[in-house]
Amino acid sequence: MIITGATVKSQEKLQDEDFLKKLGSSKGMVHQKKDDIQNRALQLSVDNPHLVLSWATGCGKSLAALKIIKSRVDSGDTTPWFIVCSELNHISNWIAEIVKHKLSYLMDHIEIFCYASLGKYKHKKANLILDESHSVSDLRLDHLQTITANQIISLSATLNNERKNQLNTLRKIREYEITITDAINVGLLPSPKIYIIYDKLNNDADKPYMTYVKKKGGSKLLSKVIPKIDSDYASYFTALKANKDLSAYELHVKCNEQQYYDLITNDVEYYKEKFRNPGTSSAFHKNKMLRLGNERKVFISNKKSKLLSEVDNMLSVNAFRYITFTGSIEQCNEIGKDRAIHSLIPLKKRKEIIEKFNNKEIDSIYAVEMLREGQNFEEIHAGIITQLDSDNLSFVQMMGRVFRSTDPILFVLVKDNTRDITYLKKCIDGLDSKYLTYVENTPENMQQLNRILCQEKLKREAKVLEQELS
Repeated sequence: MIITGATVKSQEKLQDEDFLKKLGSSKGMVHQKKDDIQNRALQLSVDNPHLVLSWATGCGKSLAALKIIKSRVDSGDTTPWFIVCSELNHISNWIAEIVKHKLSYLMDHIEIFCYASLGKYKHKKANLILDESHSVSDLRLDHLQTITANQIISLSATLNNERKNQLNTLRKIREYEITITDAINVGLLPSPKIYIIYDKLNNDADKPYMTYVKKKGGSKLLSKVIPKIDSDYASYFTALKANKDLSAYELHVKCNEQQYYDLITNDVEYYKEKFRNPGTSSAFHKNKMLRLGNERKVFISNKKSKLLSEVDNMLSVNAFRYITFTGSIEQCNEIGKDRAIHSLIPLKKRKEIIEKFNNKEIDSIYAVEMLREGQNFEEIHAGIITQLDSDNLSFVQMMGRVFRSTDPILFVLVKDNTRDITYLKKCIDGLDSKYLTYVENTPENMQQLNRILCQEKLKREAKVLEQELS
């Protein structure tokens, strides 16, 4: 059965509530509303030396920053501007934005470079645009503090309180915040359709087919024969107790998917407790906690591969243009093949894939730990998010890529009875339930979902035909 989710109330306090309320009641078109918020940013920049634009992706932060630069330049201010980016490819995005809005003359007053190059600009005098300002690390902050800047504009869709406090040390900040929920409510972004597709890990106790390997002391005893102990899930703790005096062993536990997940979670929590306890904390415990936590994350994501392939196929068959955020490099290569983008793919190849997508030579693109920010995609219809984690900011970034569409559809794949559920609640906090549809992964429901996508395809084709005829 496909069901609508319960309402999740936002606990965020909005900036400029009266202005947003007025904007929401306005009958203006989307571009007019974007002009309004960008002009509001220009007004605020006059009296606030450090303005932070915490805007949802797609609201026009970059153009707002360029309008502020234009205003200063046109008034005769000759102070140079540094636009500082988090990645090299973001530089070309800024240049494209400048050219698109016919502001090329501003390039005489602008220098664009990455945070990694900040050391070369220490003790300079220039106004600053800090793009993706959540990327300002402690070291980068030290370099920025040496730059004499009368005006700082910080841009981010995912700025947390810790980073705000750090930015506040440069100049006292005035934040102008527009969350995704705000942007949808006032008509800056279109209302999305978010399908949360869920199922469970296999929990058939009679058919264990996985093996969970727990090691003790093996790295220190490479020259010795390490005993291998076989166990089933029911006897796991008994086996641990019986062999607690051994300095090294490998415990091989036969289990099903849910039991495997529970075993690795038990170990994550064990090392987390050790790390947090001042009496036992060590780098070893931290490393084990992080390594096992990553293994658990990849395990859950890989168990979604079959469902991911099915959703991917439905989008492809129904002629959607979409981006898929996969959970691991292996999964990205398996599903994405020659359209996969990740850290092992050369930069030149990544750029070629993105260019092919934007030129409509291909209709899908697949990424892991990339393309979450600072990347514009031409005519994107949908997206798939395979992996959830405790950092809801990455979810917002991935969601933001898709919400640039005129009628966005987002699929979020989750495993019930796992950390996915905890992370999901955090990720969708503040989104109105009317945008959320929960779909249990059954053949009947997936067929129904495919019919819905087919209808969306027909609507899209009808719009194109209408535009051609008009």
